[in-house]
Amino acid sequence: MTSALSPLLVMIHHNRPDLTALALESLWRNTPEPHRLLVIDNASGDALPGLPGEGLLVNPAPLSFAANCNQGLARAG
Repeated sequence: MTSALSPLLVMIHHNRPDLTALALESLWRNTPEPHRLLVIDNASGDALPGLPGEGLLVNPAPLSFAANCNQGLARAG
């Protein structure tokens, strides 16, 4: 069970849903502790696999890495 006190794991995605899917599979397999998950799609336009947890944030235009990280921090709030 996750709660607002569980850590929020943020993954930034751009144009490689195949690699994102592999990274998510590894994350789920190797992170048994309760956590929340947010995938930030940096305006890639590629379909991503279904996402449990916090889900998906899609940027309509590409942002810098720092801006994407700040979006994750703001969501963790």
